[in-house]
Amino acid sequence: MTNANVRPAQPSDGLSLPASGRAWVMVKDDQLLGYGGVLYGDFPQAFMNLTPEALEWPVLLAKSARAFRRVLDQHETVFAIADHNYPTAPRFLEWIGFEPAGYFEGRRLYRWHSTLQ
Repeated sequence: MTNANVRPAQPSDGLSLPASGRAWVMVKDDQLLGYGGVLYGDFPQAFMNLTPEALEWPVLLAKSARAFRRVLDQHETVFAIADHNYPTAPRFLEWIGFEPAGYFEGRRLYRWHSTLQ
Protein backbone atom coordinates (compact mmCIF):
# COMPACT_ATOMS: atom_id res chain seq x y z
CA MET A 1 0.00 0.00 0.00
CA THR A 2 1.32 3.42 -0.98
CA ASN A 3 1.77 5.94 1.81
CA ALA A 4 1.43 9.41 0.25
CA ASN A 5 0.80 12.65 2.09
CA VAL A 6 1.45 16.36 2.43
CA ARG A 7 2.84 17.69 5.70
CA PRO A 8 4.85 20.59 7.14
CA ALA A 9 8.54 20.42 6.23
CA GLN A 10 10.92 19.12 8.90
CA PRO A 11 14.70 19.52 9.24
CA SER A 12 15.08 15.80 8.46
CA ASP A 13 13.61 16.45 4.96
CA GLY A 14 16.97 17.96 4.00
CA LEU A 15 15.58 21.00 2.20
CA SER A 16 18.24 23.57 1.50
CA LEU A 17 16.28 26.82 1.71
CA PRO A 18 18.21 30.08 1.26
CA ALA A 19 16.35 32.01 3.96
CA SER A 20 13.91 31.47 6.79
CA GLY A 21 10.38 30.57 5.87
CA ARG A 22 7.51 28.11 6.13
CA ALA A 23 7.34 25.08 3.89
CA TRP A 24 5.35 21.92 3.23
CA VAL A 25 6.50 18.71 1.57
CA MET A 26 4.76 16.13 -0.61
CA VAL A 27 6.02 12.60 0.10
CA LYS A 28 5.20 9.12 -1.18
CA ASP A 29 6.64 6.10 0.63
CA ASP A 30 9.19 8.40 2.32
CA GLN A 31 10.33 9.75 -1.08
CA LEU A 32 10.21 13.54 -1.49
CA LEU A 33 8.06 14.38 -4.52
CA GLY A 34 7.86 18.12 -4.02
CA TYR A 35 7.86 21.04 -1.65
CA GLY A 36 6.78 24.64 -1.50
CA GLY A 37 6.06 27.51 0.82
CA VAL A 38 7.06 31.09 1.55
CA LEU A 39 10.56 32.45 2.10
CA TYR A 40 11.08 35.52 4.25
CA GLY A 41 13.58 38.13 3.12
CA ASP A 42 13.07 41.67 1.90
CA PHE A 43 9.55 40.54 0.99
CA PRO A 44 7.65 37.23 1.27
CA GLN A 45 8.33 35.09 -1.80
CA ALA A 46 6.45 31.92 -2.74
CA PHE A 47 8.33 28.92 -4.08
CA MET A 48 7.49 25.44 -5.26
CA ASN A 49 9.52 22.57 -6.66
CA LEU A 50 7.98 19.32 -7.94
CA THR A 51 9.54 16.19 -9.38
CA PRO A 52 8.10 14.82 -12.65
CA GLU A 53 6.65 11.92 -10.64
CA ALA A 54 4.62 14.37 -8.53
CA LEU A 55 2.52 15.17 -11.59
CA GLU A 56 1.35 11.53 -11.65
CA TRP A 57 -0.48 12.01 -8.32
CA PRO A 58 -3.40 14.44 -8.92
CA VAL A 59 -4.98 13.93 -5.48
CA LEU A 60 -1.64 14.61 -3.83
CA LEU A 61 -1.22 17.71 -6.01
CA ALA A 62 -4.62 18.97 -4.86
CA LYS A 63 -3.61 18.42 -1.22
CA SER A 64 -0.38 20.29 -1.95
CA ALA A 65 -2.33 23.21 -3.39
CA ARG A 66 -4.41 23.38 -0.20
CA ALA A 67 -1.23 23.29 1.92
CA PHE A 68 0.21 26.06 -0.24
CA ARG A 69 -2.93 28.18 0.30
CA ARG A 70 -2.75 27.68 4.09
CA VAL A 71 0.83 28.97 4.10
CA LEU A 72 -0.08 31.88 1.81
CA ASP A 73 -3.09 32.84 3.91
CA GLN A 74 -0.76 33.65 6.81
CA HIS A 75 0.58 36.63 4.85
CA GLU A 76 -1.03 39.79 3.57
CA THR A 77 1.05 39.92 0.36
CA VAL A 78 3.36 37.33 -1.23
CA PHE A 79 5.19 37.50 -4.55
CA ALA A 80 6.05 34.70 -6.99
CA ILE A 81 7.85 34.46 -10.32
CA ALA A 82 6.53 32.00 -12.89
CA ASP A 83 9.31 29.62 -13.89
CA HIS A 84 9.66 29.72 -17.68
CA ASN A 85 10.78 26.04 -17.62
CA TYR A 86 7.23 25.08 -16.60
CA PRO A 87 4.70 26.32 -19.18
CA THR A 88 1.78 25.64 -16.81
CA ALA A 89 3.28 27.70 -13.94
CA PRO A 90 1.34 30.91 -14.76
CA ARG A 91 -1.94 29.00 -14.94
CA PHE A 92 -1.20 27.24 -11.63
CA LEU A 93 -0.30 30.52 -9.89
CA GLU A 94 -3.53 32.13 -11.09
CA TRP A 95 -5.54 29.05 -10.06
CA ILE A 96 -4.08 29.31 -6.53
CA GLY A 97 -5.09 32.99 -6.42
CA PHE A 98 -2.04 34.96 -7.55
CA GLU A 99 -2.59 37.93 -9.86
CA PRO A 100 -0.20 39.18 -12.55
CA ALA A 101 1.83 42.11 -11.22
CA GLY A 102 4.21 42.99 -14.04
CA TYR A 103 7.73 41.76 -14.69
CA PHE A 104 10.86 41.31 -12.59
CA GLU A 105 14.18 40.86 -14.40
CA GLY A 106 12.30 39.92 -17.56
CA ARG A 107 10.17 37.24 -15.89
CA ARG A 108 6.45 37.36 -15.10
CA LEU A 109 5.79 38.52 -11.51
CA TYR A 110 2.67 37.52 -9.57
CA ARG A 111 1.22 38.90 -6.33
CA TRP A 112 -0.93 37.19 -3.70
CA HIS A 113 -3.30 39.23 -1.54
CA SER A 114 -4.76 37.29 1.36
CA THR A 115 -8.48 37.58 1.89
CA LEU A 116 -8.03 36.51 5.53
CA GLN A 117 -5.93 39.48 6.71
